[in-house]
Amino acid sequence: MHPRSNALVDSERRLGEPRDWIIRRDEVIISEIVLGTGAWGEVYQGSFRGCPVAVKKIHELILSPHNRRLFEREISIASRCRHPNLLLFMGATNDDGCPLFVTELLETDLRKFLSQRSLHHEEIVCLALDVAIALNYLHLNEPSPIIHRDISSSNVLLWRRDVRWRAKLSDYGAASFMHQCMSPHPGASIYAAPEACTSQQSPKADVYSFGLLLCEMCIREVPVSEEIQEQIGLITNDVLRDLVTRCVMIAPDARPTMNDVIAVLTQQAEILDAPELVVRVNDRTAVL
Repeated sequence: MHPRSNALVDSERRLGEPRDWIIRRDEVIISEIVLGTGAWGEVYQGSFRGCPVAVKKIHELILSPHNRRLFEREISIASRCRHPNLLLFMGATNDDGCPLFVTELLETDLRKFLSQRSLHHEEIVCLALDVAIALNYLHLNEPSPIIHRDISSSNVLLWRRDVRWRAKLSDYGAASFMHQCMSPHPGASIYAAPEACTSQQSPKADVYSFGLLLCEMCIREVPVSEEIQEQIGLITNDVLRDLVTRCVMIAPDARPTMNDVIAVLTQQAEILDAPELVVRVNDRTAVL
């Protein structure tokens, strides 16, 4: 195994956690197919132990002790988050080269999909439920909630189950434990809650971003900060329009929780007579 960087060794001691996510660089084959570009760098299509994967490769130009620590934080969060509606984290390198972050490979992302066609009402409800369930899982993390802080249509990845499109939430690069949220919002600013540039952040910031995401799913327009109310007015479904309005309230306490959001969307699924979307788990309605 490649020698570990001092920063990662220090991080391991500090966290006191098993590092079972470590993979060797020579196990990862990276193609020339670029799937996307983000703040960290490019995401490539590749393979890991014969399995098609997505490989995030950090920019060499921004590789610094500070950025490496941020990247390690992403790895730390991703390695402890396991949920069917979160993009599957498969492992990462930890040598002194540019870190590689390996995840499952899905078919497309929501932004690309919306650029091609509109969503039917049933699709909106199904995909929104998938995202809401993922966020609820993060927000209920113990001992501290995890705030995603970078919800956007490009960070919602889609895959097909039979004839139905399903969603998984990706990109934990901006995620942060609630008690560590003292930095400005690093994610897509057009989805950011009003309080995102302050230290007063809570899971309700994700609720605000989710509301704008749901609006985008309904009207096929990315959020425009000066036109939010006009965009919400374009939503034709009364229930979804009301839900978005509640999610984007200026006061965080006035916004619903993700559990509240799930309840509304689940009712919509039941009205659509789509029982395959709704199951009972521990006497609570959830969506798988």
